[in-house]
Amino acid sequence: MSHARCRLRGTTYGVAIRCSERRFFLAPTAETNLTLRFLLAFYAAKHGIELHGYAFLSNHYHLVLTDTRGALGAFMRDFDSRVAKVINARLGRSEALFSRDGYEAWELETDDVIGHLVYVALNPVEAGLVRDPAAWPGLLSLPEGCLAPPRRVRQPPRGFYGSGPSKAYPAQVDLVLSPPPGFLSPEAFVRSFRGALDLALPAALAAADPGKVWPPRASLAKVDPFSCPPGGTRPDFQVRPHLPREASLERKLGLKAWREAYAHALYAWRAGVREVVFPPGTYLMRRLHRVQVAPDR
Repeated sequence: MSHARCRLRGTTYGVAIRCSERRFFLAPTAETNLTLRFLLAFYAAKHGIELHGYAFLSNHYHLVLTDTRGALGAFMRDFDSRVAKVINARLGRSEALFSRDGYEAWELETDDVIGHLVYVALNPVEAGLVRDPAAWPGLLSLPEGCLAPPRRVRQPPRGFYGSGPSKAYPAQVDLVLSPPPGFLSPEAFVRSFRGALDLALPAALAAADPGKVWPPRASLAKVDPFSCPPGGTRPDFQVRPHLPREASLERKLGLKAWREAYAHALYAWRAGVREVVFPPGTYLMRRLHRVQVAPDR
């Protein structure tokens, strides 16, 4: 049984999820890119998600975001569900598109954000796909995107299922990329992010095989979506932490205290005490059973 998730409003997260069996279902074709970009913009606006960075590779994706409403679970449910339905319809399949283990989410403090954004941006480089993040043909955000105006994204011209525009969605939405909280200004954030990214890129390239032949950009979108990386379709069975490994002792003790408070409240609720108040950030019990939750910070 997994631990309960604390979802405090205003928390910044690093989020990641893999495709089922590590297959290349999100290969960066023009149609898939447009679908992902539109749905990401739509559901981020719907659930109050502020996007700070993202990278969609062929068999997984990363997001860096701030959850302004404590609705990360609802956002991930809606976004992943709709992406799965659309991609599955195009591929003629009906099984789960994403790993049944679900998504990973790490709470990020201001000191963690730049390092995690650099890790996200360098994903296609470290995977041996491109020599520079800007060359990746799929969705990938760069530091300067936080200074650019919102990107207007039109609904895919053939709709999501090839039968015309969907009336369930607007004709167009804005994809907004914003700096994370805790920085003096957007310009200061972009300078820090760009400097760290430029510093880390040579090391990422040096770690690649010196004799590596980098694949042509055009070939990256033509990969067989049912194939997978060398090593097969084995699951990774990795521990999914709620905090970064380098999190301070104070943060770890704070999470432990929250879990203890949640466990006591859940025990009382199961014993029939309906007036019990759950700790701030309780998400699933609030959504499913409308329990009382203490106010967020």
